[in-house]
Amino acid sequence: MKRETFIKAILIAAAVLVAVMIVTAVTDCIAVFGLHRKPVFAVPSMTADDGGSGTYRGLLHTFEIDGRFMPEDDGAVESARLYLFGIPAAEMSEPESEEL
Repeated sequence: MKRETFIKAILIAAAVLVAVMIVTAVTDCIAVFGLHRKPVFAVPSMTADDGGSGTYRGLLHTFEIDGRFMPEDDGAVESARLYLFGIPAAEMSEPESEEL
C-alpha cells in the first residue's frame, strides 16, 4: 500500500512539473510571437547592449530575439527564433519597412 501511494505521488509530481513547463513555454511564445515582447519566464543568458536582444532560456525552450529595447524605442521584438529541446521550432520576423 505504501509503495503504491509513493508511486502515485511521484507520478502526480512529474505531471505537475510537465504541466508547469508547458504553461511557461506557451506563455513565453504568446509574449514573443503574439505580443512582440520579451519572454516572461525565460531568463536572458546572452544579451546585447540594446537592453534585451539576445538569447533567453526557459525550461523547455530557448529564444533568440532581436528587437528595439532602448528607452527611446517602443520595446518591440523584431525577429525571434524558438528552439524546443535545441531543435528549431518556429521563427518570426517583421517585414522591413521602407521609410520615405
